[in-house]
Formats: sequence, structure tokens, C-alpha cells
Amino acid sequence: MRPSRLDRSPPPTARPTDPRPGGRSGPRRFHPFPVLALLLGALGLFHVAPALAQTTTFVSNLGQTAGTTQGTGQQVLAQGFTTGSESGYTLSSIEAVSGVTANATQRATIRAELWSAATSGAPSAKLADLTVPSTVSTGTVSFAAPANTMLTATTTYYFVIYTVGGLNLSVGSTASDNEDSGAETGWSIANSSWWSSGDTPGARDWQEDTSLALRIRVKGTVNPPAAPTALGFLEYDGSLYLQWTAPAGTVTGYDVHYTSAPTSGAGSVANDAAVQAVSAAAGWLAVDRSTAGTNESQTIQSLTNGQAYRVRVRAVNANGAGAWAFGTGTPVALTPPSNLVVAPGDAELRVSWTAATGTFASYELDFTSATPTNVADDAAALIGANPAAGWTRTSGGIDHTVTSYTIDGDDATLVNGVTYRVRLRTAGPESAYVHGTGTPTKTFRFRNPAYTVPPGTALEPYIDLSGPAPDGGLAFTLARLLGNAVPSGLCDGDETKATAADLGASPPTTVTVRAGETSVRFLYPTADNGDDRVGGALECFALRASTDATGWTAAADGKDTAELNIGRTHGFLSFGRSAANDNVPRYAATASEGAGTVSVPVTVDFLPASSTTFAVEVVTGQGGGTATEYVDAQNPGDFRIATKSVTFTTSDTSRTRNLSLAITDDSDMEAAETVVLRLADASANSYTRLTNGQYATLTIRDNDVPAPAAPTGLRVTAD
Repeated sequence: MRPSRLDRSPPPTARPTDPRPGGRSGPRRFHPFPVLALLLGALGLFHVAPALAQTTTFVSNLGQTAGTTQGTGQQVLAQGFTTGSESGYTLSSIEAVSGVTANATQRATIRAELWSAATSGAPSAKLADLTVPSTVSTGTVSFAAPANTMLTATTTYYFVIYTVGGLNLSVGSTASDNEDSGAETGWSIANSSWWSSGDTPGARDWQEDTSLALRIRVKGTVNPPAAPTALGFLEYDGSLYLQWTAPAGTVTGYDVHYTSAPTSGAGSVANDAAVQAVSAAAGWLAVDRSTAGTNESQTIQSLTNGQAYRVRVRAVNANGAGAWAFGTGTPVALTPPSNLVVAPGDAELRVSWTAATGTFASYELDFTSATPTNVADDAAALIGANPAAGWTRTSGGIDHTVTSYTIDGDDATLVNGVTYRVRLRTAGPESAYVHGTGTPTKTFRFRNPAYTVPPGTALEPYIDLSGPAPDGGLAFTLARLLGNAVPSGLCDGDETKATAADLGASPPTTVTVRAGETSVRFLYPTADNGDDRVGGALECFALRASTDATGWTAAADGKDTAELNIGRTHGFLSFGRSAANDNVPRYAATASEGAGTVSVPVTVDFLPASSTTFAVEVVTGQGGGTATEYVDAQNPGDFRIATKSVTFTTSDTSRTRNLSLAITDDSDMEAAETVVLRLADASANSYTRLTNGQYATLTIRDNDVPAPAAPTGLRVTAD
């Protein structure tokens, strides 16, 4: 895996501070080491290898005043000690004081162990068995640790001792809380000891004795530093800049080596191969660290762009050299920025460019109105300087991701009509300059880059000025651009090119901004040919403004030309309307129960550009109708709508489609009933329902004739 990239900020020691007043410090192009220094570095002669680590006393209290001896008969004894803050330690032995001399049989019953500590502070679990010496006599006894017994920094451990089989081994103690002098930094022995009943240590109830500590001496070697972490690279032109994070503990220096040889195959060099002085292609070369000390960074110079280099870094101290950290980096050629464009603005210059390639921190942008005769192209620049007297650097650093910048009053006061030289280069490291010129001037522009209106509606463009119009006003000529005359970048979407037939009669050809004002609005007519559909392609043309007035120029961002679009972006939907007029009451109609099928008209103000279906809902409940809808043959209801929608197709020429509603002719005598319909939301189809027009009410009148009434007052008389 490739090492992580670093922030692009330049190496902190890559460049000295400019001693001139107002000088600007920052990275400069790296310079290679002299050949002799390179060879000495490759031989490793700049760094004196530390001596091999010797066994040392980590901590001891054997020299403290002896107290009562503690017996191991039927109890287990434990003494805690805590390690220092170095990267790690290797334990060689723990010494204790014996009060008895043991024969071979008795010696075999002695047990000494290394234990971890529980969070409660008591001994927790055995980590290693310590070797009991062949002779145990009165005085100091050394218990050897297994090979490569590692102790972690700032960690508490326990020396545990006991006997099995009945021997009462007296162990020396002290009431003193002090340690002997000469302890390694950070090491300590606990001021108390621990004991537990029984002759074997296991899961038990440990008891702390705060009155005394066992007398012990802990010995071993301080481990070399661990490997550095977070090794990362900045890949510069002909060099690599490395950074890393130091390991824990004391570090007195670093070894930094590099090679371009592969790890396998022909010409390969192993990761642990020794340094040699031939070439990076043949093996590991050492970098001069004679003055770098413990700095956690390094620049490797005189490298070949495009060539991958393996790098290894390790920390060293008095205990030896630590483990390597490995990474790979590839120097990248720095290509200066190009295509510098300097566009005028009102008391400002808008500068843009094509980005530089390679690794760098930022850009430096300078400007001056002085001539090359008075101020050379490569003269030094100062922040806050007078641009008429020399190169002035923009006040803020320009990030390496940026490709444009506006020089304005935040940097210096630019004078309209004065020509300024502009130069740009990378910083950290520096590239060659790219040059340009520009002359600030008052500007004008269309307020918006594009305008859209429905056919037959006048466009309302604005022209804005960067300052007030002069006395007498500022006149502009308006040029209509149709078809292929439309500039690239305008009308490049799904629009179709408008023709003269799409534009209204007598469009303006000039417009004037009145004296003292900074904008003007004017109307530009369009025509409704009846062929525009909602959602269809817009008909597009361009309008360009220009002026012959001295001291005024078009804005640099191309807004002297506006895109003008004609088309239906949305429409209106209603029952029974022929236009988007919501001032008419809702659609209503009356039909006889025997009318059969009736039609309810659904109308759009403009046809859609593609086949579009509008759904219709039957309103029930509060605000709904009283007539019942068909359910099935057993429940025919008062009406039935087979298809609750209407569809407009691309071949339609009529803006109305009818919804069919079948009325059920029953024989029941009943009052008039109503059906209330509502158009469903059509916003997804770019249509808006009119507030009143979205409803329709159909009243169904009963057509049944009541039966004749029975005659009354009938009398029968006999002849």
C-alpha cells in the first residue's frame, strides 16, 4: 500500500527567511548536496552507531534498610514494580534476598514468577516462570527471566515467590519507601507488598501489606526505539520530502536510507540489506542526517523524476537502532502554470490560468504598472508595495487547487486605463514565471446569463454597469444573433435555434443607460406561432450589447452576450377552460338521468410536447357529491367512470379532451344528485391546476314520472 500523502505545505526548513523588509519566507527550489556529502552519507559516516545495549539495573531497593523477613510457608508473596516510559524493555532477571540456605531438595520447591497487575492493583495472572538458580543461600538470589521477556512501558508487574512442600523461605523486606540511586527514568517499586494464603498462587483473595515492601532488584536491557509511524511523502521535482511520527521513548536520531532497486527479481535489494555507496539503483544509500538531529522530516535530493524509490526510516538511541518503517515515493516533474489570461474589470484584473502539474504548496501572483525598463521581469516582489514602483504580491496565498484570482483593492489600488504586467509561478517549490498584461476599465454586462419567456411575451433583460453612466448617458447597440451566429457556449443544450419568425415585430436595436444610473431594463418582443408545446425544446437566440464609449468594455466573464429563450416551460390545467384564467367559477353542468353518457371537458392552455396523461378523482365525503359511484352489477350506483383520466398525444391539435361519465338510469323516484370531480396533481408533468378550474360539478336530475294517483270521491248509483 502506498504511504499516505501529506499536506502540501512546504518543508519547514526548506528556505531561510528573506532578510529584506517585508520579505516573504517560503519554500525555494531544493539544491543537491555536494558529491562528497552524498558519498559520506551513503557510507553512513554522518551517524555514529550506538553501542550494543548492556544489561542494567532498572530499579532496586536492595540497598534500603532491611526489615523483618517474610516467610513463604503456607503463603504466596508478591512485590510490584512499574516500568519507565521508553519504547520497551527486555527483562533479564529479578533479584531478591533469601534468609535461608536451601539444599537441592528444598531448592526444587521454590517457585518464582512474573505476573501482571489487575485494575484493582493486586496481582492478576502469571506471565512467565523465572528460573531458580542452582544454589540458593543466604543473601541475594537472582531469578533469571526467559529469553526475550518483554516489558511494556509504564506498566505495573509483580515478582511472585512461594514454595511448595513446606519449605519456609525467608524473603527480605524493607519499611523504606525509597529506591536505590541509579534507577532508569520512570521506574519504581511499590511501597507495599501483597500476600495470599496457601502454597500456590491462583484465584485467591490477595491482601495488601502497606507496612513493608520486599527487597528486589530488576535488571535487563532498554529496548531500541520502535519503528516510526505515519511515514508519508511529498513528491517534488527531483526530490522527496518525508515526514513521520516519532516512536515513544527517547530518540537521539534517525537513519534514513533510500534505493531505486526492486525488492525482487533482477537487481533486487532486500529490505534489511546493508548500506552501500555505489548508487541508489544498486543498493541502499544513507542520507546525511549530521545536522538534522531528531527532526521528524527529511528531504532526499538529486532524484530522477518518474523513478520509484523505496525509503526506510528508523529511530536510534543509546540502546541501539529500532525497527524500520518503509515507504515508496516517486518524484514528479513540476510543470509551470500556463495559458495566463488577464481580463479587465473596474479597478480590478481577473486572472485565470491552466494549473501547474506536480507537487507544490501554492501560487505566487505579482503585478506592477512599471515598465520592464524600470523593473525587470524577475525582480523581487513585496506584499503591500506600490505597484507603480515594483512588483507587488497579492495579499493572500493562493491555494494550489485554485486557477483564478481577482486582483483588486484588497491587494492594491488599480487605476482604470493603466496597463499592468502580471506574472504567476508556483511556490514550494518555485517554478518559472508565466507572464501577461491587463488594463483595468469600467465594465458592463447583462445581469443574467439567460432569460426565458413564453411565446408572445416580451423578454426583459437588464444591462448593468460597474459604475454610474457618464453625463449624456451611455448608449449601447443591440445585435440579434440567430442560427450559426450564436456564440459557442450559448444555446448549446437541448434548445433549437430561433428564427426571425419567433421574434416579435420591431425589436429594439439600441438602448441607453441614463446619466448617473448603473442599469437599464428594456423589452424585447417575441411571437406566438402556436407551435410551442409545454416541455418542448426552447427556441434560443442571443443578444449582444456593445458601446463605442471610451473607457468602457465588456465584462471579462462574457456577459456582454445573453442567451434568450422562448418556450413553454409549464402549462395550466382545468375543467372546461380555454385559457389560464382562474377568474371564472368552477365548471358545472346538468344532465338527465336518462342522458346515458355525458362528457366533461378537460382543457390545457398549451399542449404538452410528449404524450401526457392527467388523472381525475371523484370527490366524496365533505365537499363531495351525493351521487353514488358504480361498484359492481349488484351495486350499480348512480354513475360510472370507466377511465378516470384523459391523455393528450403529440398528434393532438385540440387543447381539450373529454372525460366520459355514464349515468345509471334507474326507476327510483329521487331528488337531484351531484357528482364532484377533481383534477389530480399534475406538477410532475409541468402543469398547474387552476384553483377553481380543478373542480367540476355534474348535477343529475331524475327522469322518472310518478304513477297516477288513485281516483277519489267515486260513487256508484243504481239506475
